Amino acid sequence: MAVDTYALTTVESFKSCAGIADGDIQVPGLTIWHDKSSSATAATVAVSSTTLTLVITGGGNAGTDTLTLADAANDTLSEIAGVINALAKGWVAVAVGTDAATSSDLVATEATSAYGLDNVQTLDVVDNYAIERLINAVSDRIEVYCGRRIKSREMRLLLHGSGTGQLELGIWPVTQVKRVAVGRRDAIEVQHTDTTKGSAVIQIAPTAEVDASVPDLSALTVNLIVNETTTAITVASFVTLTALATQIETNSNWTATVKHAAQAAGAHVSKDLIPVGGLNALTPNAAMLEIPDEDLIDYDIDRTRGVLHHAGGFTAGRNNVLVLFTAGFVTVPDDIRAAADQFAKDVHDAANRDGGLKSERTATYSYVAKAAGVGLSEDVKEMLMPYRRWAA
Repeated sequence: MAVDTYALTTVESFKSCAGIADGDIQVPGLTIWHDKSSSATAATVAVSSTTLTLVITGGGNAGTDTLTLADAANDTLSEIAGVINALAKGWVAVAVGTDAATSSDLVATEATSAYGLDNVQTLDVVDNYAIERLINAVSDRIEVYCGRRIKSREMRLLLHGSGTGQLELGIWPVTQVKRVAVGRRDAIEVQHTDTTKGSAVIQIAPTAEVDASVPDLSALTVNLIVNETTTAITVASFVTLTALATQIETNSNWTATVKHAAQAAGAHVSKDLIPVGGLNALTPNAAMLEIPDEDLIDYDIDRTRGVLHHAGGFTAGRNNVLVLFTAGFVTVPDDIRAAADQFAKDVHDAANRDGGLKSERTATYSYVAKAAGVGLSEDVKEMLMPYRRWAA
């Protein structure tokens, strides 16, 4: 586990803000012992900053096994426990902390006897996992409060036409605009032909959104709903409209027809489809899925403010302008990082006051739950104020 790609602070920055040292957050992570099999006479375990070393003395399995903590096969507690057990040399290991906690966070331990049940060793882990979950939850809350993405990424958004010559993207600074498309045109006609069914509905749902009114088209799902039973199709798995239509037709009694020759030939991609909450597709009705109609080529970009300018204007409408662009901060501004650190500290302090942090598992749950329930302080809101996206 690590903080998400778009997290707004780091574990170390938060610890510094909260005055937390590694020694303050050590919890049990891994229990390990040797079962004395194969005539072994001794067994030790040691942990360094990079490795876990197992030594067996005597018997048929005598020797040393050194596991690199950062290796992909070993890098979580559950994985390294599995690798130890798979050695089949009499070692027994159990992850007692959060399974996904990082093995590299195990606390350094000198070689210690783990020979037999009288010498079961519990290796501590620095509880960075719970802090990582806390930071991820806090980062999400801040983006919701600001109504925008903060860190730079590529986005495929449907925006509302302003009825003027400028269109606010709502996210800044802008690095690149790859595409602007306006209007709507028919794309795929979909129908369910089994009239014995009570209902047949098709939805196109974004799996993410910038806020409640701005769907992010980077990931779409088509839901075919017959009598409240849903079949989900991941749009990204079927790049062209034709491929998606073919997939729809693999479901019983569904038909799907691409409406134009250029679209059928692959000129348009399925991720251009415009989200819909639900369309009646049960015969004699048919549902028409739509895509943007026209790509604009004559527009200017105010990169600092995140605004597009088009001399012909952006026709007023709802979800009628598709923009594919990269925007956000490559480096998180200091005041946003400070706000994230302070908000995370507030959540951490609230969870501790509730007495909920008695184990790593409890801490992880408590942090995430508290991140949803603790309000942003006025100081945090003030730090975030310049970065908020304001509804038009």
